[in-house]
Amino acid sequence: MKTGNVDGFVAAAELGYDLQERGRRRIVVNFGNVVHDFNTHIIFARNDFVNQHPDLVQKFLQGWFLSVAYMRGHRASGDDRREDRRTDPNAMRETLDAIMRMMSKDGAFDQRSSITSRARSSNSHPRAAPEPRDLITTKFVPVHV
Repeated sequence: MKTGNVDGFVAAAELGYDLQERGRRRIVVNFGNVVHDFNTHIIFARNDFVNQHPDLVQKFLQGWFLSVAYMRGHRASGDDRREDRRTDPNAMRETLDAIMRMMSKDGAFDQRSSITSRARSSNSHPRAAPEPRDLITTKFVPVHV
């Protein structure tokens, strides 16, 4: 883009926000505003582990969502302690805001979301694509913290 050979590209939100804050580029499309019900923060576990250790899975999820709640309530606490001083602080705040809007507060999400359609459409194996009920469990949600 510096040499004029590229007109645009798709990149991580923090890079877009950083380039825009520095006046070097501008964000044309934020896919978070276009693609709805896109689950990007997903916790995976093997079925055998979930079945053998449901108490550990529940405790992990409670810890995870306590962390999410803390981040929501203490937005500014990380600003002074950032190790990456190369990224504009305003860009980092924009990124955190965007990420927190995507984070579930309790693990519940719309089953019509893209995780189910993406898993079904990206399966290149000749057998039938898995059903959403075989990919997702709601056994542990909503998580109460």
